[in-house]
Amino acid sequence: SDRAGTGTGAAATVATVNGSGSILTLSAITPGSGYSSTVDATVDNGTGDYAANMASSTCTASGESSANIASFTQTTSGLRSASLASQNGTTSGTNSAQIASNTGTASGSQSVVIASNGSVASGIGSLVLGGNQSTSDLDGALVIGRRVKPRAVRTVTYGDSSSGSAATANIKVEFATNGNITAAGTFTGSTVFTDYAEYFENLEVGVIPLGTIVALSGRKVRPAQIGDAILGVVSATALVVAGDSPFTWSRRYLTGEFGEPLYDEIPDPDWPALIPDPDWRRGPGESSSSEAIPLIPNPTPQPKVRILRENPDYDPTMPNVPRSERPCEWTCVGLLGQVHVRVDSNIKSGDYITSNMHGIGSKAELPTNMMCMEIRKPFNGEYAVALCLIR
Repeated sequence: SDRAGTGTGAAATVATVNGSGSILTLSAITPGSGYSSTVDATVDNGTGDYAANMASSTCTASGESSANIASFTQTTSGLRSASLASQNGTTSGTNSAQIASNTGTASGSQSVVIASNGSVASGIGSLVLGGNQSTSDLDGALVIGRRVKPRAVRTVTYGDSSSGSAATANIKVEFATNGNITAAGTFTGSTVFTDYAEYFENLEVGVIPLGTIVALSGRKVRPAQIGDAILGVVSATALVVAGDSPFTWSRRYLTGEFGEPLYDEIPDPDWPALIPDPDWRRGPGESSSSEAIPLIPNPTPQPKVRILRENPDYDPTMPNVPRSERPCEWTCVGLLGQVHVRVDSNIKSGDYITSNMHGIGSKAELPTNMMCMEIRKPFNGEYAVALCLIR
């Protein structure tokens, strides 16, 4: 043993050595002031090679290359696992971690529990963030909130419940891999954005100016003329915009006869058939590299994943240009709500609006689906700007 330090208690460590004089284990039994206490940090060639505890108390680090740092009563046993500023938990998954958590479990490979209490991350690559009694038991699932568990792999799930156990019934918002967003509450937007819009293809190539009233010609749009049924107004104030293609070609995925998405169910291509043996321990003289760890068949059955059916005509090498960046070809049309409209000099608050020959609003003798609420900009010789309600 070796002793050092001053104060109320001198630090005392006990080292266990083999016949060759190599240190097998090193424990602090009387830590003194400013040292870790009651820790088990093994460095032997049996179990827990290169494991360590730093500034921790009553902790066990037994996994190869594992560590407890600034933790209390924490057990860290996974290969290359770690606990940081955590207590009363277990970190047992390969490459898993707990950070600033209490009474948590990180048991899945590459799983992490962060800033949580009583939460479990058991899926491969799963994460619980800011959770309380939550569970991420599916691969790649991120869970945030109280008493929540995900419905599907690789989702981002927010939720809350003040009682009970973790359940999918406590989900409030879910972001799915197919791009769908599901929410249990309302959506509130800025007052700057006041209408609901959709992208329509232009009948003729060329930009249709903001505030222009448009009508349909087949499935395409053009500036409205006298007598046309008003579709909407070219808008830049939409809270909800449908029909854009921000990420990929709009027809990348096949649909049914009513436009519904088509899906295929396939074995998860990222499921590993072989995994590192979690029970393997390196013997004397064996390599310390990860490649030396033997692989065993994955005991978890290969899951099925649901994917959108891809169009065989899709070419991933072709760059995608969103419709919103092609105003000569596509126009954002406000269909419902409050819109800014180009009108003539005769329009005043309370008037119903129809269109003249160039998509400029004029006074209608009979009610239409558009009414002027106020004039926002006076007539400039070409048009005035009116705030109108489309319904």
